[in-house]
Amino acid sequence: MLDCLDPKQIVLYYNAAMKVFQIQDDWGLTHLKLATRPDPRPGPGQVLLRMRAASLNYRDLLVPSRGYGVHTGTLPLIPLSDGVGEVIEAGYAPVTGSAPASPRAGSTGRPTPRI
Repeated sequence: MLDCLDPKQIVLYYNAAMKVFQIQDDWGLTHLKLATRPDPRPGPGQVLLRMRAASLNYRDLLVPSRGYGVHTGTLPLIPLSDGVGEVIEAGYAPVTGSAPASPRAGSTGRPTPRI
C-alpha cells in the first residue's frame, strides 16, 4: 500500500494517477481504502473537475454499510456526494456555462449549480 506521508514514497504519490478513497472488496468502513484510478475523461455533456474541497455528510456515513439499499451502488465505490472544484476539461458534446477554470459545486443526482 502506498503511504502518502512516507517521505520515500511522496514522489510516487504525487506523480501517480488520480487518488481516491473507495470501498472495495466488501461493504463496511474497514473496507474504505486509498486507491489509484486512471485519470477520468469527461463524456458527452460532462465536465471534468479538479476537486478543491469535498464535504462529508450523513449520506456518506450510510453508504459504506449499504444504508442506501439498492441506491448505494456497486463496488468499488467512492462514497462522496458533495464537492467543489474548477472545470479543467469539457466533454466533446456541447456543454454550456462551463469554460475551463470555471468554479463549480456539485452534488450527486442533482444538476450542478452556477456559482
